[in-house]
Amino acid sequence: MIKKIFLYSLIIFSLLADSITEFNSKIEVQEDGSLIITEKINFKFELSRRGIFREFPTDYKDAYGNRYKVRFKVLGVKRDGDSENYSVNKYLNGYKILIGNSDKYLSPGNYIYEIKYQTNRQVGFFKDHDELYWNVTGNGWPVIINKAKAEVILPQNITIEKVEAYTGRYGQSYINYLSNFHDNIAKFETTKYLLPNEGLTVVVGWPKGFIKEQTFTEKVKYFFEDNLEILFFVLFILLILVYYIFVWFKFCRILKKTIIPLFEPPENLLPAEISYIVNKRYSNQCLSSSLVDMAVKGSITIEKENTKYILKKVKKSTIELYENIFDKLFKSHSEIKITDSNSTIFNNIISYCKNYLSNKFDNLYINFNYRYFGFGLIWTIILSVFCFLLVQVSILAIFLLAILVLINIIFYFVLQTYTESGQRVYEQILGFKMFLSFTEKERLKYLSNTEQTPQEYETFLPYAMALDVEALWTKQFTGLFERMAQEGVSYVPIWYHGYRGQFYPNFSSFSSSFSHSISASTYAPGSKSGFSGGKGGGFSGGGGGGGGGGSW
Repeated sequence: MIKKIFLYSLIIFSLLADSITEFNSKIEVQEDGSLIITEKINFKFELSRRGIFREFPTDYKDAYGNRYKVRFKVLGVKRDGDSENYSVNKYLNGYKILIGNSDKYLSPGNYIYEIKYQTNRQVGFFKDHDELYWNVTGNGWPVIINKAKAEVILPQNITIEKVEAYTGRYGQSYINYLSNFHDNIAKFETTKYLLPNEGLTVVVGWPKGFIKEQTFTEKVKYFFEDNLEILFFVLFILLILVYYIFVWFKFCRILKKTIIPLFEPPENLLPAEISYIVNKRYSNQCLSSSLVDMAVKGSITIEKENTKYILKKVKKSTIELYENIFDKLFKSHSEIKITDSNSTIFNNIISYCKNYLSNKFDNLYINFNYRYFGFGLIWTIILSVFCFLLVQVSILAIFLLAILVLINIIFYFVLQTYTESGQRVYEQILGFKMFLSFTEKERLKYLSNTEQTPQEYETFLPYAMALDVEALWTKQFTGLFERMAQEGVSYVPIWYHGYRGQFYPNFSSFSSSFSHSISASTYAPGSKSGFSGGKGGGFSGGGGGGGGGGSW
């Protein structure tokens, strides 16, 4: 009984429902890439109606998530061959053409509505062909379309190469149609009625070079017209960049002065302290140079066992930094291997070194200029939130945000400068670095009366590591070590064990591998990964055009 009532209800509903007897569309492709479409819709009213409405989408997203807006202009509307009243209003992602008079109802029956409009930016330009991918009927009609036809007309000098079509709901690819094409004209016709929210989509392809493609300038113009907020975002990024550059140039620029060679570490600074001042932050050289300096000063020894380094305690240093490093290294054992299994110990040492160096030199020698950076950061946050409330989320918008974040990160460091006393010490460090980087000719010029010794080499070796010039410092002693080798004297520091024979030729590998071992030891086992890092086609509802409609 219930089933019969349901079936009777469907029959009554179908009898009272409006329908489209025939939907006929003529699509004329112009040489400038625009389209002129004439739609003839034979609409059957089962009840009195004011007229019909036709929806046309104009706002899309491109493959990267940016807005892509096609232009749309109604050229005329007719009903049964005579001009008909209509209005065009913005609606959702496009426009709605409301056809008819609000105070005039039409009697039930068949009416032929003709809608003529123009649109652009619908033609697809690909590497090996151009095409029109066009949703003829749209998939938004709540009524049955008994028959749908489409005729695509290209300029006369173009020969169509390929056609396809799809029917069904959005995303479906049914082939309930017939098609034929000759020269510049392609015709399509459905072989089965289209249910509510089903439609006909056609694809027509032709050779490149006949339809005018947008120039790069035109594409940029359209892009910013469609995504005006992106333009504001770009201008905002440039504004922030100009602000930071101005502040750096006016207040934070480190002016270069004439540097005079200095033959001793300035202010009795330790290697780690020199590295911190030069870089204005902690670096890997801070700990590696400190450990070598502790070894040179007799506090520890360094031994290489296969590919690993072992630190062995000798005696505690009286220097505060080294004393605390010593205590943390040998808290429970007399030796420690530099491996990731001891990452907790080395991370604690690094944390201590950072705090020690920061407390000692921040604000005294290093001016972080937080007020200048903070002002830029606050405006960055405020305007970024404002822009993202307006900006369409897209790959480009995310990329621009990443650039903005990167600019702030870069200038966080760039705006860091030195206090007056810090600038003086920095210049002295550069003078000391100049000495450590001397060529043989420069050394003879400044130190012609000074005899080279292995002790001098070892004393300043940690400083050369801290300033990343250990190779240049070692090169100054090439002659000394080669003479020692010729005399049968093997140079191996008393604080180092591991190499057989000469230490000098292998120093460069020791320096890099030792620093790398220190860095690697700060990662816990298993905390770092060793790994790095469609098909498509057409469907009903795809392409340009589309929309839907109904009666009112």
